[in-house]
Amino acid sequence: MSKPDQSLFTARAHRPHRRPKDVLTMALFLFLILVAIVLGLIGAVAEGLTYLLIIGIVVFVADLVLFGRRWSRRSHRHLLR
Repeated sequence: MSKPDQSLFTARAHRPHRRPKDVLTMALFLFLILVAIVLGLIGAVAEGLTYLLIIGIVVFVADLVLFGRRWSRRSHRHLLR
């Protein structure tokens, strides 16, 4: 039997570790962006459903604000020495 290639194991060790909470946050961010786009398109195209456009804009802005707050809070933890 031949030895397994050690480079396969060492490459995995050098990958940055993503916490599950970060992955869920990014998934939620992208999902809310998608919802905002769909609501905005339906509200812009369908006659009489302008309120969906407004809801889509509100969801989009709220998503950007919440993601921005989380991103700025995380950047303060890693101060340079």
